[in-house]
Amino acid sequence: MKLQNEVCGKSFSFRAGKVLCLILGALAAGAGVYGQDARGRITGRVLDPSGAPIPRATVEATEDSTQVKVTATTNETGSYEILYLAPGTYALSVSAPGFECSKRTGVEVRMTDRLVLDFPLTVGQITESVVVSARVSLVDSASASLGQITDTRRIVDLPLPAGNSQALAQYAPGVVNLAAPNHPSLGTGSVEVLSNIAVNGARSYNVEFTIDGAPSMWGYYAAYSPPTEMVAEVKVQTATYDATVGRAPGGNVNMVLKTGTNQFHAVAQWFHTNQHLWGLSLFSRQWLYDPTTGPLTDEKRAQVNPLTVPNRGSVTLSGPVYLPKLYNGRNRTFWTFAYEGIDRSQVNLGSPITVPAAAQRGGDFSALLRLGAIYQIYDPATTAAAGSGRYSRQPFAGNVIPVGRLDKTAAGLLSYWPLPNLPGLDNGTNNYQTQASNTNQQVSVVSKVDHNFSERHRVFFRYNHGSQLYKILGAPGIIYNILTY
Repeated sequence: MKLQNEVCGKSFSFRAGKVLCLILGALAAGAGVYGQDARGRITGRVLDPSGAPIPRATVEATEDSTQVKVTATTNETGSYEILYLAPGTYALSVSAPGFECSKRTGVEVRMTDRLVLDFPLTVGQITESVVVSARVSLVDSASASLGQITDTRRIVDLPLPAGNSQALAQYAPGVVNLAAPNHPSLGTGSVEVLSNIAVNGARSYNVEFTIDGAPSMWGYYAAYSPPTEMVAEVKVQTATYDATVGRAPGGNVNMVLKTGTNQFHAVAQWFHTNQHLWGLSLFSRQWLYDPTTGPLTDEKRAQVNPLTVPNRGSVTLSGPVYLPKLYNGRNRTFWTFAYEGIDRSQVNLGSPITVPAAAQRGGDFSALLRLGAIYQIYDPATTAAAGSGRYSRQPFAGNVIPVGRLDKTAAGLLSYWPLPNLPGLDNGTNNYQTQASNTNQQVSVVSKVDHNFSERHRVFFRYNHGSQLYKILGAPGIIYNILTY
């Protein structure tokens, strides 16, 4: 058995069994998933010169980069509606018997747009046409949703911390960033940091993050942050949004990923920085050049500006599915692939602590006597009664404990303590600063395939994977933190 659908003079045949399997598979995959459509729509009316509606007029929208076409027919009131338009720039044409064909190019449809576009037709031959050429972004007058859309150009031009596309949500009006502004290397694995935003006075972590209209949440956090080159648009809805995104009181952050086009594209980039390219804070600079904190040495420079070397690279490829002599997917099937990797090596300096100096490990505390008698050490073996319930002890000569009097167990434990690496204070305290090296490695992979069965049937498949390996090298050993999402 076959089903046949005729659209604009073209017929498309599907076997009923295959269609049924596709429908059941889509229902099974979507069971329990609460999704909202990130695509836009165009509505309007087609009218004659007197303002009367023109029924059964054909309205066709063609996306510029993919040449994918979507059609609609006006009803008795002259109204039409073109649904499920992927973000992009479209050319619209309207035709009806007895009227000139009207065309409009450069119509920009953004995510979740509800555009209203009316077409007045002039009486004439259908072979004649009126073309309106202007690349404009129409005002969404069909919904009361408030928010901000960041398109591809602004994603490229605006500064992004560590190139993380989620940071774009902070630029929307009414959004307050509550996370640490100097959090290092906000890569794809730092979703919990960039999720800490408040919208229009709501509490933090009350925002829903979606990708292509599907929820992408991990508890209170965004579950995934795609590579920046893969993001087509980011929209932050802050108020009066419809019920499809009404589950979070603090707004909705929706990302739409790019799709392939009829042309092959490749983008590669690499970013590098290190601590020598950064400026010091006022207090760090004062401490570095203060003579009372010690002479200016390489060790002192490394202490105030420790090692930090982030590297970030990405590759993005896209185009039509083309298999020579087998399949030509232009205007029909498209693919996109993106890879992003981040590697950051860093040295963390802890707060100063106190450790025994080399002379003190051998029982020599004579240097402390120069600071006063309060540092005099007395021999507990010379305790004698002094009358009236009081006792006295004899001081160690020169404030030096004889080596034979040192406990062997304590002397053995001292071998596990590090030697001082700071001058410290006059009394010998705060003479050691802990150092721990760490590496943060993050990987993000996204692949997407879009296929257009016809002007009315479209589908896309997306696979994404992210992982983070955080490794700390230092006493007492190695600590690993592995996260996959």
